[in-house]
Amino acid sequence: MSTTRKPHPIESLSFVYDRAPKSRTNVQRCLWHVQPTGNYDGDCHTGQLFAIEYLRYRVECEESTPLLALIIRDMPKGGEHTGIEVGFLELLDIAAHGGHHHAEQTFGAGARVNTAPLSTSGQTALW
Repeated sequence: MSTTRKPHPIESLSFVYDRAPKSRTNVQRCLWHVQPTGNYDGDCHTGQLFAIEYLRYRVECEESTPLLALIIRDMPKGGEHTGIEVGFLELLDIAAHGGHHHAEQTFGAGARVNTAPLSTSGQTALW
């Protein structure tokens, strides 16, 4: 008798793909299955939409697994990022900037972080 597998909520994300399993217990899930168009601006926009989709998922789902690291693990390696990855990560950076207080509260008051004020004088650009 075969039992039907209940889909995991992460499968609702449009960039997540479940490959055919080798067995009933082995679902080879890819957390970054995207198809760039070659249009950099359009792909950046698509990546931003994926980021909003991901952020909404994180707010609505009670998943505690740190998924972002797993998503990045499945992104192209060796600098082969497309506009989709760039747009996704840029929007997450914007969200992180806006929500850093929440992140600090979640991480814990006793976290050891660099609390020295940032100085931009005399610094060279990051890029």
